[in-house]
Amino acid sequence: MNCCSSENPAGKFFDKEAKRWAKKYRKKGVEKITKMMLSGIEEIGIDGKTVLEVGGGVGGAHRRLLRNGASKAYATELSQEMLIAAAEFSKEENLEDKVEYILGDIVEMNGEVPEVDITMHDKVICCYEFSDALLEKTLQKTKNIYAFIMPRDKFRVEIFFRFLTLLSMVFRWEFHPFLHPEQPILDKIDAAGFRLRYENTTFIWKARVYEKIA
Repeated sequence: MNCCSSENPAGKFFDKEAKRWAKKYRKKGVEKITKMMLSGIEEIGIDGKTVLEVGGGVGGAHRRLLRNGASKAYATELSQEMLIAAAEFSKEENLEDKVEYILGDIVEMNGEVPEVDITMHDKVICCYEFSDALLEKTLQKTKNIYAFIMPRDKFRVEIFFRFLTLLSMVFRWEFHPFLHPEQPILDKIDAAGFRLRYENTTFIWKARVYEKIA
């Protein structure tokens, strides 16, 4: 595990959540919407492919792809405690030799992460104030499949995020989520040469999986 330092407020916030996330994963596995995204990726094909998971949390998503045929995974995280938990799970599942964990902001990285076949990020877009930088960096890294989960572009979701922002102010959280307009994000992915292959939703979240056209 490469533990460069990160002072990002989101990292500090999720450090405090790591034990709860690990306990939840051990009890229930990955969330329903994450399973949807992973199913979409697997439908296209993952055998022998390399994976980058941005904001991987405790790592359930990239470990599933490794178990099902992916060859190597890189996982970046702003939270060191999340990476520690993810590395522990990888060791338990005998996958530690197939994963490289990197602490820090993917947008600020240079050579730490190589180009990969598959990039995925689960609810990471709403953790970035400037989503364009995240998209530009991760699209450049991706040779084949680009998958993500973001909030649905619905009024009820906007109300939910405004409520979370209010809570962050009341409880003085180091971090609060951001709700970005959906269409500019989709346009940027299309412009990079990717086409939609899979989509599914829950009440709040939307999973999309794209494949790059030759």
